[in-house]
Amino acid sequence: MNYVKRLGFAKPSAGDFGIEIETESANSYPVPRMSYWKCDTDGSLRNFGIEYILRKPINYKEVDSALEEFSSTLVDVKFLDSVYTSIHVHVNISRMTLSEIASFYTAYCLFEEVLTRYCGPTRNGNLFCLKNSLANRGVNTLSRLYRTIDSGDLREIDNILCNGTFNENQLKYAACNIATMCRFQSLEIRTHKGTTNVAEIKRWIDIIECIKTFSMQFKPNEIIKYFYQEKNKLTIMRSIFGDLNTYLVTDNLDRDLSVGLFYALQIAKSSSKWDKLDKLIEEKVKILGQDSVEKKSAPRQRDARTNEEFDAQTRQARAAMLNAVRQPDTLNREWGETVTINARTTAATDTRAAAYTIGNIVDEFGEDF
Repeated sequence: MNYVKRLGFAKPSAGDFGIEIETESANSYPVPRMSYWKCDTDGSLRNFGIEYILRKPINYKEVDSALEEFSSTLVDVKFLDSVYTSIHVHVNISRMTLSEIASFYTAYCLFEEVLTRYCGPTRNGNLFCLKNSLANRGVNTLSRLYRTIDSGDLREIDNILCNGTFNENQLKYAACNIATMCRFQSLEIRTHKGTTNVAEIKRWIDIIECIKTFSMQFKPNEIIKYFYQEKNKLTIMRSIFGDLNTYLVTDNLDRDLSVGLFYALQIAKSSSKWDKLDKLIEEKVKILGQDSVEKKSAPRQRDARTNEEFDAQTRQARAAMLNAVRQPDTLNREWGETVTINARTTAATDTRAAAYTIGNIVDEFGEDF
């Protein structure tokens, strides 16, 4: 049973990815109308900032065409290289089962440190794309959801998803934003720096597609098992990313995968019934009746704020975050939006992850995981 059908939200949507390209430019220019893209303004952008957003999710094979339209239409615009911009990729989960969502997120966690390093130093510690090793509310929230599913309390599952646990304000600035599961039926990956170079954007989507393709073959515990059985990290990278692994492999690969494994395990350990999970949920939905479940769930509240109020609160929150990073431990680069990870934070992360090295995975799952 797919995610959207299970929750009784909108119909599953076609397409694999949504893409958001944030831009700033040296001069104002007439905003063009395009087939694939619509335009929006964003309070976080400066210098004639425009965000280009796909009108609807597109299939992976359409990405080249969409990016070509973006590039050819805006070829004469002089875009700026700005730390205020980024690329956001929404992975459509509306046709996935709940266990498939867990598989994708498990694989993402495993490679998150690798991906962050690939995206460059301005994204490592950036307050608008915080990885799990710096802010782990996302992985904790999703783990709680699957532990609840494992317990079989269907109404509590709906309560977690619909009644505030997936709070956008608390989750939206994670590198992989799970708050969009309810709002857009997607997982939003926010790690990549801003760019209008379509070759870089396509490569990033290719990397995400590799993770998706790999993860859809396995349950979360099977992803950990694969990682355990294949001792050669380079073999893992080549088998999943193909030629793209040359962009991802660094001297820090062992450390990055060990840290990622710590968080991947949080999801993989959150259910003991991965092979039966989707069937169990479907049976419970049939027993209780979808209508009954929906009526028991509190309706999502409409945001009563006006656009002006929302923009004002967004500016206040942004100012507070920027003020928070202007401390002695931070690197004030372009208003201090990039946070330096101090030695104590890194040491604590590495120490915690050390308990989840390959040699100790069997201790977590047992011989037959």
